[in-house]
Amino acid sequence: MESLRELTNDMYALLEYADSTDPDDQQVFQDTLDGLVAVIEKKADSYCTVMDQIKANIALHDMEIQRLTDRKRAMARNIQRMQDALLAAMVAMDEKKIRTDHYTITRCKDGGKQPMSVDEENVPDEFKVKQITYKTDKDKIRAALEAGEELPFAQLRERGEHIMVK
Repeated sequence: MESLRELTNDMYALLEYADSTDPDDQQVFQDTLDGLVAVIEKKADSYCTVMDQIKANIALHDMEIQRLTDRKRAMARNIQRMQDALLAAMVAMDEKKIRTDHYTITRCKDGGKQPMSVDEENVPDEFKVKQITYKTDKDKIRAALEAGEELPFAQLRERGEHIMVK
């Protein structure tokens, strides 16, 4: 069976004979065209069937990704609960270090910057930073380009094409 690309090439080759005025050529042209169209339609139907199956597989993979992500989060929460329980036990016993046959568990202070809390609504201006941010106004640029203005930093591009399968 020919590929869709080969069938399309056959169609273009056949169209070169569309301008013949010979009635026999016209009949051969029409019969061949009808046959090609039928084969292309069947091939297109097969493509759509395969695309539907791939979409279903994608949905199944998304569900599996979500299931595994949820499982991973649950495991991480369990680890955190166990660490919190160990820390609470060490604090209650006033222990800095526990040695087992396989592990040494040490209670230590967190590193990095010391945590702080800030009441944002009551911070005086001297402790605030003024920030100016610029954002590209794409609607304004589009309006200028559509009005015929030439902008060296922007151009309207051709719209792409897609297929819709119902």
